[in-house]
Amino acid sequence: MVQTKKIERYLYEIVAELKQDLHLDDIQVESQQAMLAVVGRAMRQMPGMSGKILSTLGDQQINIRTINQACDEQSIVIGVNNQDLVPAIKAIYQQFISEERVER
Repeated sequence: MVQTKKIERYLYEIVAELKQDLHLDDIQVESQQAMLAVVGRAMRQMPGMSGKILSTLGDQQINIRTINQACDEQSIVIGVNNQDLVPAIKAIYQQFISEERVER
């Protein structure tokens, strides 16, 4: 994760270097984005977990900007707009963590 204010002086240099090193035609830079990671060893044994997480966010009208699931199926990283980060965390916590405590 990179805070915009820490790199804005160097943004054009960074983009140019990435384009050259990776042989890219274009790069889009989006600011005001946050990354949220959902991590758990038990997720691997729970079919449909990614769908449940994404549905939970969709039910709260949280727009998902990007998704990355690790090949070991122990983490899912979701990109959302900055203003949606706290509501996303609360929604996931309420859906999965508080639900788990009730089941115990």
